[in-house]
Amino acid sequence: MPQSNGIARLIDVLEDSKAYYVVMERAGGCDLYECLSGAPERRLPAHEAREVLRELLAAVAELHSHGFIHKDLKLENVMLNRPGPKCPAHIRRNLATSQGAAVKLIDFDTVEEWNSTSPKSRHVLGTDQYIAPEAYEGKYSPASDIFAVGVIAYKMLTGSFPYNGRLFDDKPGENWVGSPKMKEIKQKLCDARVSFSHPVFEKEPGASRLVARMLAVEENERPDAPETTRSGVEEPVKHLKDQDIPDNTSFQWDITATVPTRAHPKTQECTGRFHEPGRFVMETLTAVGVALGGCFAFVKFKSQPKKGQELPQKMRRLVLREANSDISQARIEVEEVDLPQPRPGQVLIKVAASPVNPSDDGTWKVPPSQGYPMPLGNEGSGVVVATGGGLLASQWLGQSVAFLGKAYAEYAVADAFLLTTVPSDVTLEDACAAIINPMTVISIVEAVRARKGTVFIHTAAASQLGQMLVRYCQQEGMVLVNLVRRKEQVDILEKLGAQYIVDTSEETWESKLQALIQQLKISHAFDCISGESTGKLLSLLPPGSTVWVYGRLAGTLQKLDPVDFIYRQKKLEGFLLTTWLFGNHWLQGLLRWRRQTKIATRPVVGSAEQPA
Repeated sequence: MPQSNGIARLIDVLEDSKAYYVVMERAGGCDLYECLSGAPERRLPAHEAREVLRELLAAVAELHSHGFIHKDLKLENVMLNRPGPKCPAHIRRNLATSQGAAVKLIDFDTVEEWNSTSPKSRHVLGTDQYIAPEAYEGKYSPASDIFAVGVIAYKMLTGSFPYNGRLFDDKPGENWVGSPKMKEIKQKLCDARVSFSHPVFEKEPGASRLVARMLAVEENERPDAPETTRSGVEEPVKHLKDQDIPDNTSFQWDITATVPTRAHPKTQECTGRFHEPGRFVMETLTAVGVALGGCFAFVKFKSQPKKGQELPQKMRRLVLREANSDISQARIEVEEVDLPQPRPGQVLIKVAASPVNPSDDGTWKVPPSQGYPMPLGNEGSGVVVATGGGLLASQWLGQSVAFLGKAYAEYAVADAFLLTTVPSDVTLEDACAAIINPMTVISIVEAVRARKGTVFIHTAAASQLGQMLVRYCQQEGMVLVNLVRRKEQVDILEKLGAQYIVDTSEETWESKLQALIQQLKISHAFDCISGESTGKLLSLLPPGSTVWVYGRLAGTLQKLDPVDFIYRQKKLEGFLLTTWLFGNHWLQGLLRWRRQTKIATRPVVGSAEQPA
């Protein structure tokens, strides 16, 4: 998650034998829903709504700039640095002296990474009124968040929602993409007409235009968050009158000014007198005060940015200058850039090694959505040489780690909570491949189990990943049928204890595999070859089976029989590690990540000979 004043900070994720615990920054004050519920006419004065909207858009813009979308922006997920009607008296007093709106986004269980090639969601996520029309088809994007902000702005200004609540009449179990009810609600939402007859819009025509743009049915007609904060909110500001602003409030009329950095409220010290306290009480309070002061000083010291050695001003990295479907024509260069600076919660790693994975191949063939030059590398290993501050980040200084990130460089920045410790008996060169392959192995097994499967087929089984999968399935009690292409690869897997191996160089391999499919009742397969391999697997598997494709060693898919899909209900699905890990729920993905890294560093970190 980006480190921003407008986004509640994720500090750590802990777990015990019963549950996971997410530690986040405490956001004081009240949420926007509570604020409006206690306000006259359940709305805010125009000048206050403008300030909240300005800071909210700045926070959303920061989220989008880091490649994330929220997917559930609503009144309850926007915290304000102000007391609500149900706020305890002591907190109300502490907030009374705070200035401005100080908006902070919370609730990240639906947050996910997004780019222009992100797949559609399988479920309609969010809250009624705030869900954009295209989201009912599974199409989430930054524009979907802007729609939700438009709903929030309308509610702040008028005290009511823009749409009739009777539009949203779905029942539990109907919120899957493609369901008749989701199609019906989307159509009703597109046909609905938002009323701008409220007096506030007559006084603030600029606000009316801005909200109308954010609530546009077509997502490409909505402004993006940076555009809105640059210009879109400026119009309603010009229409606000001086008499609308309290005398004791100072406002900047130019909404394009930098959003002020405001610290969120902290509990203030309570002062008072003890009337003739006992000596024991005084000594106890003194001891507690000293202890708390020491803890505060320790935490403050540990949270400061640190570096373990003198660092250069510049570094070299490998970048993609021009993608090409013919990888031999792709243009890759070494460039010198300024040394990146980690932010709070991040670390700077001196890279020791980084592998070339098959997934890198696709990166070099497809033009990047963020433009050129594009830094390369997916994972690596190295030593943490500096931190951007924060308790979690400071703990990694000087440690050997494996990480995900742009690793084809002399130095790389990574989030502290996504680092993996390198065991003392593993070299950094071996640890550079400690994440993608091991976690793909674990995810493959989890995917089969999610479909109630206990046995599956795996192609290119003598690869490094395939050998890991053999060992992991043995530990997990999964039955694995391994497909290899040469006799010497059979020998490799037999030494690992593989029970079922089929050599596709033999003339009778298809009949041998067919017999195993019937004997073991196999209905799942993972294929990293593509080409004709995928179609052959589908043809051999029984009706209702699923083949996941997660590689393309033989190029594009060939010889797929439509009959398998139409009449035999077989499925062909793509499988990407990051999509499986994080999917539609960013927080759930983080917890899965933490669990899998613990497994991955135990049995599978280390070198395994890659077959030729």
